[in-house]
Amino acid sequence: MSASPESLVVVVGSDGSADSERAIEWAAAAAAIHSGSTLHLLEALALPPTPTHSWSIAPAALVAEAESRASARLAARAAGIAGRGVQAVPHVRRFFPVEAIVELAQDLRADLIVLGRHG
Repeated sequence: MSASPESLVVVVGSDGSADSERAIEWAAAAAAIHSGSTLHLLEALALPPTPTHSWSIAPAALVAEAESRASARLAARAAGIAGRGVQAVPHVRRFFPVEAIVELAQDLRADLIVLGRHG
């Protein structure tokens, strides 16, 4: 990848796995090459329907807990990336990952989508 004066809008999908962490690192490095770029970290929560009677915790509480953990993880990653001169914005959405990534990329008119190889 060669250096370019043009800034990029980069969307990177994350699920907290080691592969997605490597994807975030690669995306941050790519964004750093292009001054003024923005990295959008996305975690999509696609939780299957859960019968309320089968859980001691209500499904809404499970989803809220998952969103909270994802938000905290992505906010910490964004803060670390910002220290390297790249603006990073965390996003957590309730939707299937593929659809959430495509939707966010379209909304932002992303130049690049980065994903890990698993997950």
